[in-house]
Amino acid sequence: MGTQSPYPRPQPQGVPFAADKVIGIIIMVLAACGVILGIMLTAGGGLFSEAFEQAAAQEGATAEEAAVAGMMGIGVALAGVLIIVMSGVSIAIGWGVMKSARWAFILGAVWYGIGALLNLVTLNPVVVIPAALVVYCILRLNGTWGPKPA
Repeated sequence: MGTQSPYPRPQPQGVPFAADKVIGIIIMVLAACGVILGIMLTAGGGLFSEAFEQAAAQEGATAEEAAVAGMMGIGVALAGVLIIVMSGVSIAIGWGVMKSARWAFILGAVWYGIGALLNLVTLNPVVVIPAALVVYCILRLNGTWGPKPA
C-alpha cells in the first residue's frame, strides 16, 4: 500500500471535457443537415438546369437566353457543392471538438468567426450560432471554461 501525497497532482492537459462531446455532436448534426441541403441543391440544380433551358427555348427565347437559363441551374448545383464542402469542414471541427483537440478549437474559432462576420454583414439573425461557437472555442482555448485542450 502506497502512501498518499498531501499535494494534489495537477490535472493533465487535454482531458476530455463533457461539454465538448455535446457541442461537438451538435456541430456535426447541424453540419450533416448542411450536407443534406447541399446534396439536394446539387441534384436539383443539375435536374433543373435542363428544364430551365428547355422552358426558355419553348417560350421563344434565343439560344443565348436559353443557355443563361440553363446556367442558373448549374449555379444552384455549384452552390450545393460549396455547401457540402463547407459542411465537411464543420463535421471535421465537430469531431475535433468532441475529442477536445486543440486544432479543432483554433480552426473553429477562425471558421465560425468568419461565418459570424459574414452573417453580421448580411444582418442575418443566425449570427448567434457561429458567434456562440466562437466564444466557446476561445473560452476553451484559454482554459476559462474547462481544461485547456492539448
